Amino acid sequence: FDSWASFFPCASSPNDNLIDVDILLFFSASWELWPQAKLTSEDIVRKFEEGYYPWSRCFGKITIDTAHMLPEQDLYDPPKQRINRLWVNGPNRQFEKGLRSAQFPNFDHDQKYGYQLTYLMEPDSIPLQRFWLDRLRTEIEQKRPFAVLGSKYRGDNWYDFIKDLEIPLLNHFNGNAVYNISNVLMNLMLGQLEVEAEQMYNFIPFDLRMAQMWAEGTMGVVSSMLPSGDLDHLVDGVITPRNNTAKFQSWWNKHGYNGDVAVMQESLVIKNYAATNMLPKFLGPETIIHGAAMFKRWDADKPIALVVSDWNEGHLLEFIDSLNHDQHPFQEVVVMRPAHSERIPHSQLMNVASFGITVRFIDRELGDYMDWCEAPIESEWFMYVNTYFKVRKYVDILLTEEDKPLMSYIYADLPFCQNYESCKFAIERARSFDPDADKHVQDFETVFNTDERDKFCAIWKGLELPPPDPCVPQGPTATAFLAYLSSQKKAKKMYKIKDKAQYGWRSVFNRVHEPLEIDKCSEGRRLGEANTTVCRDIEDPIECEDEPECEYDYQFLTCFESGDDVPTSTPTISPAPTITPSPSISSTTTLLPTPGPTHADAMYPTLSPTIEEASLQCIEPSQANYTCGEPLSVSFSVGGQVEEICETFSVDIYASSTDALLDTVLVPSSFFNHTTSRRRLGSSSSGSGGGGDWI
Repeated sequence: FDSWASFFPCASSPNDNLIDVDILLFFSASWELWPQAKLTSEDIVRKFEEGYYPWSRCFGKITIDTAHMLPEQDLYDPPKQRINRLWVNGPNRQFEKGLRSAQFPNFDHDQKYGYQLTYLMEPDSIPLQRFWLDRLRTEIEQKRPFAVLGSKYRGDNWYDFIKDLEIPLLNHFNGNAVYNISNVLMNLMLGQLEVEAEQMYNFIPFDLRMAQMWAEGTMGVVSSMLPSGDLDHLVDGVITPRNNTAKFQSWWNKHGYNGDVAVMQESLVIKNYAATNMLPKFLGPETIIHGAAMFKRWDADKPIALVVSDWNEGHLLEFIDSLNHDQHPFQEVVVMRPAHSERIPHSQLMNVASFGITVRFIDRELGDYMDWCEAPIESEWFMYVNTYFKVRKYVDILLTEEDKPLMSYIYADLPFCQNYESCKFAIERARSFDPDADKHVQDFETVFNTDERDKFCAIWKGLELPPPDPCVPQGPTATAFLAYLSSQKKAKKMYKIKDKAQYGWRSVFNRVHEPLEIDKCSEGRRLGEANTTVCRDIEDPIECEDEPECEYDYQFLTCFESGDDVPTSTPTISPAPTITPSPSISSTTTLLPTPGPTHADAMYPTLSPTIEEASLQCIEPSQANYTCGEPLSVSFSVGGQVEEICETFSVDIYASSTDALLDTVLVPSSFFNHTTSRRRLGSSSSGSGGGGDWI
């Protein structure tokens, strides 16, 4: 809410021609477990009602509610996403219960009717412009009718492995979106999520799962993202179907389009940068952004050095040429090389000097693997690389507002580490400093603190280490440096440490040469981590677009391998290899989904808001595990009651004025079996504010 004071939500009062907006603070856990959360929320409500917040006039009211989940249900544990069916159970159930709470606001006795629209706005959704609420409400009016109005992923984290990602993952809307909970298709998807709560599909975050429903319903693409092997918290007797293609195709054929326009609409107001390390220069005209981790750029006012390993193979001149620009912060360059190496032309050194860069050449006395420990550095911070690389034309070294450098890691137990001897060896050596070390850091991506480097290297030289393997790092590594800092309780004080698999990273160097084959293992030369596609090594936009498989992103100044699919979404989970479902998952027709009470859609102009009759027919799906009663056909008027005979009904909705069949929807019996005999199926044309018809 603090950002709302800087970026005021509205320019006008709520009594304008746009839809009215209330705020629901919806928690996951039981109040009994989090009493302080309830007290804090009640304090927010009190301040709102007293006019403490300047933006309060933009909203009708604030209420609070909770999903009442127990700790064993309220889980979000991404490291266990391939083994624990409940790893994302907390967000999945909170989403479903939150939308149901908006449909039936039993938490608010003053709210006579349910809401038709819900904007899920998590705390990491931040406005960047004034009057963001007005802009969003205007877009809602312009793009109605829709089922979901949201944003695909607009960051650049996926460019190196885009071709390995599945269609639903590439195209799903992030969960921070506007949901039309009076829409038939939205209710069908919501009900399907509820049905799948005990199935294997609960491995999938709700927003990605809805994208899988879309891909299966529109293209027949069945996702294969379910894990296999020994899995935790599977439910005995629950069968997970391999596909729901026929069902989803019928949904999209009937409800997926309004004319030629899809009801899954992309927003221009909301932009999703979930789990993306961002700089202000990358932002466009966005109004609300979600999930961006904002940093500032390391500039020339903060001295930083560059240590360079060279072997007199003729690559140093090219490397020094790559320094001839002002889009990097390196002012001190220390080149570590063999004695009696070739001299560098004075004219070339004058070129880099014109950019305020000083280059020194040091004859190494120890093995090359000790270069970054032995380099004499005057600056407080430095980075390290060798002459098989060059400095990129645009260098973005990221800092927090507190001037902490970003340090990106991967977990040691991931295939990205376990498949490489050098990574496993680095972790093993790091545990000489910290027995619990579990993070691998790339040498050429790390910003080292010079004082801590000196202390760390002094300890390293005193270690009794086994004889080095020529094909793995022989000397100190950034991984061991991080373990040392962790053992001294300094790592989090000095750095912003983030998971590379989730947030990505920004390369400072491009590899341009390979070492001689005969030397690959003989001198322990670190090759670092190369870019994984040819396109990523291209920095010139014209050259990039001349390549048939490359595309240039002018927002992030990046060339990437586009192919046929452009990255348009970010996962709530880290990208993982595609795994075929376990053979134990049988292909069986399951019960129909349990959709929520389906309102006549005020955002759907083809549906009449006036409903007086409905004919009900019991549904008996094949291979269902219950016996349905005799088929029931009932006509009834406002105020009529229906007894619970079947689990699911098919409801035909007619317009009272014309007797025209408007729609057919699936409704659970619990829709009718309620504390009150009346349940709202429609609303007046004036929206949620008045009137409405009831069954």
